[in-house]
Amino acid sequence: MGSGKTTVGTLLARQLAWRFVDLDQRIEESAGLKIPEIFERLGEPAFRQIEADQLRAPWPGLRTQGSHRPRSRWGNLRAARLS
Repeated sequence: MGSGKTTVGTLLARQLAWRFVDLDQRIEESAGLKIPEIFERLGEPAFRQIEADQLRAPWPGLRTQGSHRPRSRWGNLRAARLS
């Protein structure tokens, strides 16, 4: 938290012409709590589970061909690249 991941991710995505997806924002939206509140109220194991669930969840704007199969987190990152 507070290490500059969003800033660096946004700048890198811009340079690579990729769309930036903020995982922390997705976690907060999913849990209905801010990251510090998740740790405080639910604990780190719950945070890590929500994080893993969001990494496995379909990412917005992704198109799939044929049947959808779950992607690894790296597969999701590659698929988020803009054409």
